[in-house]
Amino acid sequence: MKKIIVLSFLINLLFIINAAQQADELGFNLDNIFVTNQNQSGSIQQFLDQGVVFTINQNGELNLSNLNITSLVGLNTIAGIETVIYLDLSNNVLKSIEPRVFDKLSSLEVLDLSNNVLEELEPGIFYYLEKLKILFLNNNQLVEMGPETFDRLSQLINLDLSYNQLKRIEHRTFNQLSQLEWLDLSYNQFEVIELRIFNYLLNLTLLYISNNGSKRVELGMFRELPKLMALDLSSNLLESIDLAMFGRLPHLKGLSLNNNLLPIDIVEQVKTYYENNQEMILLIQAQKDFIK
Repeated sequence: MKKIIVLSFLINLLFIINAAQQADELGFNLDNIFVTNQNQSGSIQQFLDQGVVFTINQNGELNLSNLNITSLVGLNTIAGIETVIYLDLSNNVLKSIEPRVFDKLSSLEVLDLSNNVLEELEPGIFYYLEKLKILFLNNNQLVEMGPETFDRLSQLINLDLSYNQLKRIEHRTFNQLSQLEWLDLSYNQFEVIELRIFNYLLNLTLLYISNNGSKRVELGMFRELPKLMALDLSSNLLESIDLAMFGRLPHLKGLSLNNNLLPIDIVEQVKTYYENNQEMILLIQAQKDFIK
């Protein structure tokens, strides 16, 4: 029997390395970005009206994080906004995004909206961000995603939706994300994920769905992911796994099923299935191994 690797951080490391490489390849470094007069709060327009100057550096990077921004009204009026490539809006108090606030950001490649309090995203809110490659929406309060949320983001590579309250994503939501390579849906509230949700993600290599309370995985859910290399289904409530679902994943190198409710016989079947695959990193344990 092949030795089973039990260091759970290995799968996470694949995601961290991928995200770092993407940012590095795009040449972004936010260390030297600054804004003046940071003790303000309110909408961007209120900042501007009070004489605050937002600085876009020579690399096209604009940092608007940690400013207690409540509204993006006024974003389009910032001087040079059409040249911004990297926009950081993280760690603010945004509950929603007003329509058309991103209309002038035609050069944008990275958008960070993490650590806000976003509850919903209007259909087509990112419609004019056709060059966007990386989108961070993690650590918000999003509950669902509609079919037009990511329309026209055909260049998107990385999408982070972790640490939200997502219970449902409509099956057409990711239809236009044909170049997506990295998707993180961990730490949400999916009991069941719709069967066809990943059907158009033909370039996806890393998929993270841990810590969702998911009770089952539909048999055909991953059948249209021919390039998938790492799959994390750990820390859910899975009681069974159909081995047939892995037959359509020829490039899978990392699989985590730790901390589920899998009985010993299912665990042994999965181990046996990958016994002769020397490149596979397999993280799995039976229910009795982690319930105390």
